Amino acid sequence: MRWCLFLALAFAQNDTLINRWLQQLTLRERIGQLIFMPAYTDKIKDNFAYVKAACEQGLIGGIIFMSGTPYKQALYFNQFQKSAKIPLLVAQDVEWGLKMRLDSTIRFPKQMALGAIRNDSLIYQFGKALAQQCKAMGIHICFGPVLDVNNNPKNPVINDRSFGSDPHKVAQKGLLVIHGLQNHGVVAVAKHFPGHGDTDIDSHTGLPVIYHDKKTLWEVDLYPFRHAIAAGVQGIMSAHIHVPALDSVPNRPATLSPFIMKTLLRDSLHFQGVVFTDALNMRGVLNYAPLTQAAIEALKAGNDVLLFVERPKPLVEALVQAVLNGKIPIQIIDEHVKRILKLKYQLGLLQHPPQLSLDSLYQRLYHPQIQKLSWQLYRSALTLVKNESHFLPIKHLSKEKIAYLQVGGERWSPFFYYLNTYTLITPYYLPKTATRFAIDTLITHFQNHGYTTVVVAFMQLSRYAHKRYGITKSMEYLTHKLQHPSFHSVLVLFGNPYALDFLSLPEAVLVTYEERDITQRAAAEAIFGGYFPDATLPVQLNKHPYKGAISYPTVRRWRLAYPEELNMDKKAFEKIDTLLTNTILGKAAPCVALLVLKDNALVYHKAYGYLTYDSTQKLQLHRHSFDLASITKVLATTLAIMKLYEEGKLLLYHPIKRYLPETNGLPIGELRISELLLHRSGLPAWYPYWKRALRVDTLYQNDSTFVIRRWLSTTPSDTYAIRIGENLYLHRAFPDSMWYWIIHLQPRSKKRQVYSDFNMIILGKIVERITKKDLYTYVKETFYEPMGLRSLCFNPWAETHYPYEPVPSTFDLSPYRGVVKGFVNDDNAAMMGGIAGHAGLFGNIYDIAKLLTMLMNGGVYEGKRYLEAETIALFTRRYGRRFRRGLGWDKPETRKRLPSPTSRFASEEAFGHLGFTGTAIWVDPKYQLIYILLSNRTYPSENNKKFIQWNIRTRVLDLIYQSFLKHV
Repeated sequence: MRWCLFLALAFAQNDTLINRWLQQLTLRERIGQLIFMPAYTDKIKDNFAYVKAACEQGLIGGIIFMSGTPYKQALYFNQFQKSAKIPLLVAQDVEWGLKMRLDSTIRFPKQMALGAIRNDSLIYQFGKALAQQCKAMGIHICFGPVLDVNNNPKNPVINDRSFGSDPHKVAQKGLLVIHGLQNHGVVAVAKHFPGHGDTDIDSHTGLPVIYHDKKTLWEVDLYPFRHAIAAGVQGIMSAHIHVPALDSVPNRPATLSPFIMKTLLRDSLHFQGVVFTDALNMRGVLNYAPLTQAAIEALKAGNDVLLFVERPKPLVEALVQAVLNGKIPIQIIDEHVKRILKLKYQLGLLQHPPQLSLDSLYQRLYHPQIQKLSWQLYRSALTLVKNESHFLPIKHLSKEKIAYLQVGGERWSPFFYYLNTYTLITPYYLPKTATRFAIDTLITHFQNHGYTTVVVAFMQLSRYAHKRYGITKSMEYLTHKLQHPSFHSVLVLFGNPYALDFLSLPEAVLVTYEERDITQRAAAEAIFGGYFPDATLPVQLNKHPYKGAISYPTVRRWRLAYPEELNMDKKAFEKIDTLLTNTILGKAAPCVALLVLKDNALVYHKAYGYLTYDSTQKLQLHRHSFDLASITKVLATTLAIMKLYEEGKLLLYHPIKRYLPETNGLPIGELRISELLLHRSGLPAWYPYWKRALRVDTLYQNDSTFVIRRWLSTTPSDTYAIRIGENLYLHRAFPDSMWYWIIHLQPRSKKRQVYSDFNMIILGKIVERITKKDLYTYVKETFYEPMGLRSLCFNPWAETHYPYEPVPSTFDLSPYRGVVKGFVNDDNAAMMGGIAGHAGLFGNIYDIAKLLTMLMNGGVYEGKRYLEAETIALFTRRYGRRFRRGLGWDKPETRKRLPSPTSRFASEEAFGHLGFTGTAIWVDPKYQLIYILLSNRTYPSENNKKFIQWNIRTRVLDLIYQSFLKHV
């Protein structure tokens, strides 16, 4: 009872204050309170002087900011408020965020996309974030949300500004936005009353007519507004539409109708808040009456605010005369003014005249959490409209040959590059006006070249019905031809879902609503299983009935994320970008590729530089592969040993003579497998056996004659059958001789840890003896092919259909080898035929990431197990305090006095390896981090030590750790 009395006294006190303010105003100033003037801050329409003068003269009670820049708008806000006798209400039409009006701000999805999202908490968070953005700019009133039920696909003005065609969902989503705004101090204005959805005329250019009967109006058009009013929405905006069922006066807009704005809105629906007219410069109202008459009728009909009056002075004078002449009772004016003053009081404007701080304005507007929410909303809106036989996500990539067909837009879109992060895809392009012959020819090409799937992207579309949403007759024909038995097809529509009614739908269809970087990421994720779309189509299509969300099988692959989504500091990646750019400019390497995976999300992948210093060909992550050098030791040899150990075909503590009989009786034969893996064999680090190929040998034959044998030739033959360069061939006997020299090496008696190529050469031979296959064939059949890793191979030059272009690794000064491209850089590996346990593997950065992801995930990739988690743990753990290495894998150095091959921030769980050509791979299970850096720092000469001296690989990894580790 006491609280009721307290509230009653508080309201009474407020009314007293409002009346006191009212009495201080002249009639002219009272009418001024009812007028909102547009204010522009862009260079073309900037009207600062006119608005400031209107403020000083008391001609306006508020402003609606239009297009411009945030800083200038904040500056103008302060100037206008200082000039006004009574603080101004500031409004802005920012339905999908400040980006709708201001440059350099965060953009949110339009309401139709929000209507697709099933997670209602995200819609509330959108309203909250919008309120935070508005308050940062001093905006008191948000002209939104749109509560029109868009049940007419031809609607030219509402369309994707509506939450959809279901009045219940429109009401539900609208209430969430309203609560998000108003719970955080910003007035929400529901529009356009009584419902602007079912029309094909734009009220900016004419007067739409809504022909619904009263029952339909009540159950459909008015339904969202009824619930918004009941929930306490503070503002309503009228619509410049004619509704014969509610007002029989011919062609009278709802804005000017007392039956709609007073009898229905105020009396029947009991709305107590502020009513705003839609903009009074629109033909929907001006075609009915000139501005002054329209303003008089709008006020008499029940509107409180006359919106978008570009020249307020003549209108104020005309309205003053209308009051004095009795055309408008003064009581009506005072009633409207009280509502305005009451709203200003509730917002604290009358108590504390507002001023905006310009310090750190952009930092406030670009709050990381708000940016993350924007991305989350776009991703969550992605709608799977069709998915026959659960084709998506695409499975078994090793068996797929995929084409990408982009229709429209600039080639190539980010979407194409995001698709290529999952698998190699061949691009094709068609203009939106392609001929039927061109389309038929391309379809035949897909069939004849064995493509299994075609991903089609429709881009550069339109949101307008009169433009057929950007769909041409050619695009219609194309979707018809995509119904082909030879291949699967996926259509990604980067635009309005109403466009689907013009098309034949292939077996899988995704709608993104807008063409933005984040929607292209999300679409690529959905196609390959990085993200599972669960949104529902918010509108009903005429040609393709939609039945609801489609179940989605689980094939988990990495997702595509921005660093900020994982709380990684963007500034750290900017430093990385600068470091690697300077690496190229400083000629430490011609090109560098970087990839970072965190929490199974691909957060950074970028190419730097050109293939060589004098090349015009830029490095492209999806097209090029690198000589991985010593990374071969872990991604081929060690991987094979891990599998053979797991299968019981190899024991770690057995001597190698058990697997290599030719070493029986030799000192090297007593070495154990584990000693080779741990680099504790006592074998030397390296020896340039390749130099022996340069000499001429004199051989003694049985017939007592001497024969001179040369090891190298510039022409191939049965004898010179091993190709080691562009125009250089090796004698077929040399690898056997080299193997003889290796097994006769003398291990040191004291087994200290010495990193040796020979350990891995021997292990590679052991793999071949056990499996009866060469090393490449075994790892290819066991790992690479089943995982779809087409770039990982030895001797790319020998691959008939190798789909990647190898990056040049060095320049041999001899006239025979020349530019080393597609041939192994390591000379000893070359003399062994290019397939060796220590070097020779080539790979693309994305395929390497997939292999490391399998190891990170405990041996599982795409639902298939390749290794047991226990095996991975055994091989990647540290062995002893005095030795840093694992079995085959390198580890961080924990002893402070010794250099570490990786970042000082890496955990003890981390494992990886470096390569001579300037390559590095590291996996840190503790932080769920994968780091890959590839370069050709050895081009044109391995004598260039800048890349090593500048410690590029470790410095980049340090910055990556610093991006998410605090206080390092």
